[in-house]
Amino acid sequence: MLSCVWFVTLKRAWETAVLSCIASELSDKFGAQITIYTQGGTEGLEKLDALSWISLRPIEKILIILGKSKLWHLWSYEDEAPPWWSIIRARAHTIHTKLLSNNGIWRGHPSVMAYALAGNGETVIPPGFESMIENTAKWIPNTDELYLENGNMSDAILGAYASLNGIRTIAPNTVLLDEILSLNGYTRKAVENTETEVNKDEAASVTSEGNINDNMQNEISESSSGIASCARRHIQEKYQPIESAKKLATLYRRILGVKG
Repeated sequence: MLSCVWFVTLKRAWETAVLSCIASELSDKFGAQITIYTQGGTEGLEKLDALSWISLRPIEKILIILGKSKLWHLWSYEDEAPPWWSIIRARAHTIHTKLLSNNGIWRGHPSVMAYALAGNGETVIPPGFESMIENTAKWIPNTDELYLENGNMSDAILGAYASLNGIRTIAPNTVLLDEILSLNGYTRKAVENTETEVNKDEAASVTSEGNINDNMQNEISESSSGIASCARRHIQEKYQPIESAKKLATLYRRILGVKG
């Protein structure tokens, strides 16, 4: 049986929701035993019986760190790791997946979640999305549009969930968003013009009173729906949790020297 301990430093619910999808598929389809500890809270990972490291007693932590687990997987934003991670590395195989970049120190076998981030041969573990996730209303505003500021991997995941819920993403033009949402799956932010005021929605036609014309509003709504649908089709085709789990199961077997 494949067995791996995950240590998760990711904090946002949509990020951990992706991990929950992948871990569930690893367990259900590949019989893997995934034990999950988080640096903070466990929102998004509750159904997998994840435990917060903070909640454990000192003796429990020591026993876990010095335990028999042969494979640990660190999920972090960049190169952050718990202070005791060097002990884990000394006695077990380790994998490190960075969400935001491939820069800095690697704390195990290097991996990322998008080809746009794999500049030095890192293993790509694509995100996996379920079409319906509970509590997405907490992450996504009740609107037809979601504005993203950075266009990084965290934003891409949130934009993917928005698209699956029929909400258009408006974000900076990045190769990463092109990969996750598709070229036609989001609206690029308009470049600010210092001479004239540019509306955030470059498709909007504003009357002299500052209100969007009714006909144009309908066109915008239809356009928003079409863009979200384009992203949704792309996500459903490319980012099924089973494919992410398959990639991880293959990596785990290879590192442990286990034949599939």
